Amino acid sequence: MWHAKGDNKGLVDLDTVFIKEGFTKTQAVVLNLFMQRDSQINAVLYPPSKHVVWLNNLFCSIKLFKRLHDLGIGVVGIV
Repeated sequence: MWHAKGDNKGLVDLDTVFIKEGFTKTQAVVLNLFMQRDSQINAVLYPPSKHVVWLNNLFCSIKLFKRLHDLGIGVVGIV
């Protein structure tokens, strides 16, 4: 996943499943990053109960915090 500059560009290779679930594009970036898997052994890169993510208010929502909590990822945000 990366960001391309210019008109009608933006996020490239973003998994749109989170957008279809009602998350914003910025929230989908966070979920996409934390759902990454090791390509060789197919294990999650961020196992549950081992990580905390700090977010600014651009990303914060109760829905996102609940999903991260359900994934076992701690979250702290500015509201």
